[in-house]
Amino acid sequence: MFFVKFLIASVFCLLTMPALYADTDTLKRTVTLQPSDGDSIDIASIEFTKRKEGAYTYSIDFDDSKFGNHFLSMRPFKCFEGSKQMLCHLPYPYEKAKTISADDLQDLEYDLLFIHRKSTDYGIDPWNGVYYKLSLDKDATLTGVLKEVDLDILAAPPDEGVLRPITADQLNDADASSHSYPELIIQ
Repeated sequence: MFFVKFLIASVFCLLTMPALYADTDTLKRTVTLQPSDGDSIDIASIEFTKRKEGAYTYSIDFDDSKFGNHFLSMRPFKCFEGSKQMLCHLPYPYEKAKTISADDLQDLEYDLLFIHRKSTDYGIDPWNGVYYKLSLDKDATLTGVLKEVDLDILAAPPDEGVLRPITADQLNDADASSHSYPELIIQ
């Protein structure tokens, strides 16, 4: 059974990643937050660069004009107001490869971490973490489904050699109706 799943994943990788990048070595895409109601918001652009067969590096550039500067809990954050809550970007502070493939999008997920809060809250609580779990669709769109996570795990550096301290069992399904932006699209 494992071999069959591996074979299917490999074929999916070979079929979808070339569609994502066509015949070019680099491709720019836009990161868009999809609301539960109201207008979507383009928050960043990403440039993907072909590294080797099936793997790509990327650089992400957030659109500062979409974010306001806030000083929360003794640190600066870039935040914007949604219909139900404020979202504040939490830059991942530790080492990562910035490399993705069709079956491993986690480095990019770590660049898209947020903390939600009410605009009337005094500080910011990493307990209210937002993690967009990405998947590659058949049309080469990356779709992120909102998961809730306690980002307090990032308060201290991970153990040496641990590049991905947020594990799947720490991600919780979210009630999409209670969040301003339950989905993220990269296309």
